[in-house]
Amino acid sequence: MRSESTINKQTDLRYGRQHRAARRAFKTKLIAHGHLPCFRCGKPVYWNKPFHLDHLNNSDTLYGGVSHPVCNLKHQIHRSAKATLLISEVLSAPTMIDGVTGAT
Repeated sequence: MRSESTINKQTDLRYGRQHRAARRAFKTKLIAHGHLPCFRCGKPVYWNKPFHLDHLNNSDTLYGGVSHPVCNLKHQIHRSAKATLLISEVLSAPTMIDGVTGAT
């Protein structure tokens, strides 16, 4: 039985045919060279260890390269936290109503 995350990745357009082809291409390079630098931290990602194919920032279809799973996940968490903070700041900022500044 497949895990829920596997099923979600298959239905998520970011992980479709193009992503799988790019991942295979990077895996071929990884095997040929023995290791490649992590897109996030620069340390080696070895061919025989798990890796993520890391998206370029703000892109669902462009890839920066391979990354350690922990590096990629830390980046996602940081990005989500930053977005949450920004939304919270926008929602709590004073607004202008009929020329009067005040919280809504």
